[in-house]
Amino acid sequence: MLKKLKRENWPWYLIVSVIIGLWCLITTLLFLNTIISSFKENIDIFTRPWLLPQKIVFDNYQKLIKDGFMRYFAKSFGLLIASIVCILALAAPASYGLGKFKFKGNKLLRNYFLVGMMFPVQLGVIPLFNLLKTLNLVDNLFGIFLIYIAGISIPVFILTNFTQNVPEELREAARIDGANEVGIFTRIFLPLMRPAIAAMIPLLAVGIWNDFFVPLVFISSDAFKTVPLGLMRYFTSKGFKLEYIGVIFAAMSLSIFPLIALYLVGSKNIIEGLTQGSIK
Repeated sequence: MLKKLKRENWPWYLIVSVIIGLWCLITTLLFLNTIISSFKENIDIFTRPWLLPQKIVFDNYQKLIKDGFMRYFAKSFGLLIASIVCILALAAPASYGLGKFKFKGNKLLRNYFLVGMMFPVQLGVIPLFNLLKTLNLVDNLFGIFLIYIAGISIPVFILTNFTQNVPEELREAARIDGANEVGIFTRIFLPLMRPAIAAMIPLLAVGIWNDFFVPLVFISSDAFKTVPLGLMRYFTSKGFKLEYIGVIFAAMSLSIFPLIALYLVGSKNIIEGLTQGSIK
């Protein structure tokens, strides 16, 4: 089928392939140049921008650590782990209930989560700010954490569709063996959800780690700023000084590292989760 499609639409297939290939090449070169430049001396960055460094140096990272950039890294990493764990802990049982239990209001509740996917947090930022201010959670990481874990619409939607494809015979067999609903969920459905969960983790991680808007609105103290805000603050204070150009590249490289490491470690599970269409 794919070969036939290629033969019938080969001009468009060729154009799309060239565009995607060029995009991948450009983004890869920019990414590699950022990493390589972080290990260059400043003179090399300006005189040899696309070449390997004449001398590999770690001074840029040492300056970065000495300036306290790692505190932003620590705040973002802790917020990322806590948010993802809580989102999945809420979304998994909710999707099991919506996907396998028939009750009055089931369809309405599913549509409620579906509608939640259509409205970004920017639309409700003013009432949300007033609410967190009333709770004394403005300029507090816990307030940001609550905003992030409220965004469970997409995980619930994906996992609900996943649980609906699980044969009902598995639940019936577990009941015959004496398992209750909690046992059925934890021992049968939760292991089956692992590929879908593994596919969602990087999607959630990218959104939380790179989020700039929510921390910008709700965080003002430097002690609570995340990596995007710390990177902006560092760039505005150091970026226009020529002696800090290499340090800026080091800061950008360090901010990219967690997401790259996450993909490299879990790429197999991510692809399996995105392509799996049936239950083994």
